[in-house]
Amino acid sequence: MLEAEKVVIKVDAIIYCRVSTDKKTQETSLQRQQEELKKLADLHHLDVKKVVMEKASGYEVDREGILDVLHTMKEEKYLCCLFKMKHD
Repeated sequence: MLEAEKVVIKVDAIIYCRVSTDKKTQETSLQRQQEELKKLADLHHLDVKKVVMEKASGYEVDREGILDVLHTMKEEKYLCCLFKMKHD
């Protein structure tokens, strides 16, 4: 009897990382977010096509980075966006 081959279909994804200030400690947070989200993408067989990193307040709606993510997802037809939420 033949064993079925496992087929993995990779979905295109984009990663969005954000910190609210330009402080030096926030720079490591951006890197950590990117590393964690890339591991998550690998775990779920996502093909990360783009990473957007932004230093901006989350209270601002018209942030360049998030607008870039939305535009890219629409134009490139990406199905997945990974981002890390802060839990207070």
